[in-house]
Amino acid sequence: MINKLILFFLLSFFYSIAISEEYDFWCSGELTVTEKNRFEKSKIKQQIVIKNNRLFIPGMMMFCNKNSFVFECSVKRLDSIWVGRLDIKKKTFWYYSNNVFQNRTQKFVSLCKEKRHR
Repeated sequence: MINKLILFFLLSFFYSIAISEEYDFWCSGELTVTEKNRFEKSKIKQQIVIKNNRLFIPGMMMFCNKNSFVFECSVKRLDSIWVGRLDIKKKTFWYYSNNVFQNRTQKFVSLCKEKRHR
């Protein structure tokens, strides 16, 4: 009986991973970094990936909630707060981070092109 129960949980776990949505985008936009009295803007291109309600950007993973075609993502760490939003229909992505230890904020606003959808 226990073997059947373990088998059931393993199969349901792997099945849920297999059917999860994955989005992969290249996003081009403006990154604004403010640190102490310094202010810097630059045009950059970033790859973002959504898988299993997690948003992966360079240097960070955020947990997301999906409402229709919009992913609302955030993560709170000891030193910083990250908030992001990806709209699948409009192909827009932005994130904001605030690091209190370094007194540094980042804001990235972009338009995206989808690489693939699974």
